[in-house]
Amino acid sequence: MSDLLLLPRTPFYYLRHGQTDWNIEGRCQGQTDIPMNAAGEAEVAASVARLPLDEITYIVSSPLARAHQSAQLAADRLGLPVVIDDGLKEAFWGEAEGHTDRSWLPAWREGESPGGAESFEQFSQRVVDTVIRILSLPVTPLIVAHGGVYWAIERALGRDGFSHLPNGTLLKHMPREDDAALWRVTFV
Repeated sequence: MSDLLLLPRTPFYYLRHGQTDWNIEGRCQGQTDIPMNAAGEAEVAASVARLPLDEITYIVSSPLARAHQSAQLAADRLGLPVVIDDGLKEAFWGEAEGHTDRSWLPAWREGESPGGAESFEQFSQRVVDTVIRILSLPVTPLIVAHGGVYWAIERALGRDGFSHLPNGTLLKHMPREDDAALWRVTFV
């Protein structure tokens, strides 16, 4: 995936959607459209309260309810519209969606498509193409999406990927001046 290390050197923010009932139950959500619960709304509200009012100029979100609801909370604070982008949808995990068994996940991460899942390579390419398009705009974006979407972004930033990003987490990404291949990622 070395060809994915082509993200434009543009600062951006990333917000993972707030908690859902399926998150609590440990169910694989994928593209199943599960809304945030009250705890998720509180998580996101706490994160968006820390958003800098003078930096973000564009909000783009996955169309799935849990992300779109999170983006709308940010939009209410920033006074910006939410742009929906299908390229930011979570991976389609096929037969695994709705189930708690994650035994298929290592094979998926290695490139297989168990149970009709979208392959990690296809998913990552979709996400990275979308993020490249967003970062090529003359904006400082807040990208609101999913844990899996962040795995693809991590890989494109030259990291191993697959870290656990808790629900409602807000991150700032800044290209490092001292090394063209590195990014500074900080919690907001």
